[in-house]
Amino acid sequence: SQSRYALFPSHDKDKLNVDERENFHWTDHLHDFGFSTESAEGDTFLSEAPDFQKDTFGSKTSTSIADFLTKRAIELEEGFARDAGLVIGYDQVSRRTLEWEQWLKQYPQSPLKREVQDLYHLYLSTLTGTIGMDNTPIWDFETHTLLPEIKTIYEKIIREHKSTETASVIQKLYSLLEKNKFKELDKESLARLS
Repeated sequence: SQSRYALFPSHDKDKLNVDERENFHWTDHLHDFGFSTESAEGDTFLSEAPDFQKDTFGSKTSTSIADFLTKRAIELEEGFARDAGLVIGYDQVSRRTLEWEQWLKQYPQSPLKREVQDLYHLYLSTLTGTIGMDNTPIWDFETHTLLPEIKTIYEKIIREHKSTETASVIQKLYSLLEKNKFKELDKESLARLS
């Protein structure tokens, strides 16, 4: 149809030869506008191209924004969650949580502060189980106890990042879990932590 060519004025359909017209797909040019396609649960949708903003604006902006764009490009490339489960490990979630907390300390006046606070809270809530990931919970399905991998991550955060807000929240959670023999906590108890 004519409409798909209207998005790309430099690609006038009438100037393309027959082979070019048959092989011209508007989806091939999504990256030119900062998008890519993804599929989940049978649906295809547009998403942000991981490196577009960094490559387009990173060298033309402040240090805080360039740093933000670099970190986000990596995160978008790695992914986060899909189909009610993480596509990265909880160790990466903890790393992201700590990195964004550090970013907030380093750039307290950045215009992206609110967006970074949202990312920080998303990752912290995922790490503490406040946001449930049905297909990758922090609790064992059968025993309803904290998974050993998560316990190890919590202990590492408490030990190696004592002066962070993240460690403070994790320490409170860890103390509650110890009192509860590391059994699953109710959502209300988890929500009060962060």
